[in-house]
Amino acid sequence: MAGAFKSDDYAHSAVPADQTVSGWRIALIKIGIVIALPGFITGAEIGFALGLGRGTLAILIGGLMLMTLGMLTGTVAAKSRLTTSLITQFAFGTLGGRLINVVLALTLLGWFGVTAQIFGESVNHIASTLFDIHLLPQVYILIGGIMMVITTMYGFKALQRLSDITVPLLMIMLGITAWLGARALSMESFFATPDHAIGLGFGISTIAGALATSVTIFPDLSRFARTPSDARLASGVTFGIGLPAVLLLAAIPSVATQQKDIVIIMTSLGLGAPALILLVFKAWATNSGNLYSGSLGLATILERLPQWGVVIAAGTVGIALAVFGISDYLRPYLMLLGITIPPITGIYLADFFLLRRQVYDLSTLHNRPRISWTAFVAWGSAIAIGTLSARSIVSLSGIPACDAIATAFLIYLGLNRLSSLSSKLHLEKEDI
Repeated sequence: MAGAFKSDDYAHSAVPADQTVSGWRIALIKIGIVIALPGFITGAEIGFALGLGRGTLAILIGGLMLMTLGMLTGTVAAKSRLTTSLITQFAFGTLGGRLINVVLALTLLGWFGVTAQIFGESVNHIASTLFDIHLLPQVYILIGGIMMVITTMYGFKALQRLSDITVPLLMIMLGITAWLGARALSMESFFATPDHAIGLGFGISTIAGALATSVTIFPDLSRFARTPSDARLASGVTFGIGLPAVLLLAAIPSVATQQKDIVIIMTSLGLGAPALILLVFKAWATNSGNLYSGSLGLATILERLPQWGVVIAAGTVGIALAVFGISDYLRPYLMLLGITIPPITGIYLADFFLLRRQVYDLSTLHNRPRISWTAFVAWGSAIAIGTLSARSIVSLSGIPACDAIATAFLIYLGLNRLSSLSSKLHLEKEDI
């Protein structure tokens, strides 16, 4: 086993220059990961709740915000060639960064379980309804989960190969679904605002908030970018083009059928078998990405375990969560973590661009304190603001995730500036 997986996929070191790839290649992988099963539902819900006219505007603005953040986090990774897990240790401290990595890993494994459970239940529904095959959902969860774990054990290169198949296939499936749905719509229906319409700001918040975590962990892939420009290109293609395109393709049939579940939409349009294919490959790509980033985070804790062993251990936990249906109880917890993770982005962006002069040298990491209290104070403050924003008690931008990121960025920067000023004044007094 160990012979087949010699590389740790640079979980503890910088990616060598000869292992880097183009921005287009990274974008193809990332698109396959971020457009998760919940993402299809998000696109359908936006079309259902806003109509296509205002829904398209919300999708484009949300994608633009994510693209901008992704360009920044991608630049950090392309210049340092480090994983998110190592990047956080520069800002939060060597021990503090590991604590942050545990939070990130638990979140990703939780979503692995949720996606695997949705996958198993949906495949079971289609197989029993259309093909009269009656098996327990847990059987499909186990089969799918094992495929996801095996793929992730081979690391970044396996994600590349998987994306070559899944992304074109998914786009074709969604394109056919959107075309069939659009045939049933008049021009007036395309731009009509539904009676149950929600606010435009809420629609933007739904998109940006749902994928803020994906931007935070973008360095796990963009560290393989040949140049910072390649990383920014990957973000532009992923969040500025690919994400809006897929969300819009999911929104069109939702408006036509007045349904929010993409599986029900596809089966109602006579696409039962294609729906099954889409489910299999979509869950496969998404969960391989979740497990990949989650295992990189755990690798900083389980340093003596080879990377493939970390993947197996993490994947086993994720599959167990899905098999035993625990993921149903995890969703409120995961939504809570959705507020805690985006501020991490603001902290390491402030640290890298304004405090470290855009240099993260792994050989100097041991000089960092074990815990950076300024980072944790900024993180806690940002979580509080994000929570208040989510409850509409306080609002800066109208988007809780963005409020939390901005708060973390400003407080972390301010505290470090004050600390530097205090140290300078202290030294001047000693000289006197």
